[in-house]
Amino acid sequence: MSGLRLEPNAPESGLPVIEVPPGQSMTIGRGRQADINIDDASLSRLHARVTAEPDGLLAIDDLGSTNGIAINGREQLSSYLRPGDIVRFGRVEYVVTGG
Repeated sequence: MSGLRLEPNAPESGLPVIEVPPGQSMTIGRGRQADINIDDASLSRLHARVTAEPDGLLAIDDLGSTNGIAINGREQLSSYLRPGDIVRFGRVEYVVTGG
């Protein structure tokens, strides 16, 4: 499995596509210190970290956010992601694509 990415669940939302190069991590949040900035009040300044494992899997970790992350409607602190999973950061939804 390779080439997984997070795409906005509502493409017209203007949210960025989240692509992480293999072997690297990116932080997501509304603060300037986040690698991927999403200007939405439901996100913490540093909300979550997405890591692309060398084998192409995506891992997600909550960074102590106020409104949490949910995978397919279930609150999670960390998880591996699969194509078709719906990821929610606060009120913002993404779908995992690729593979």
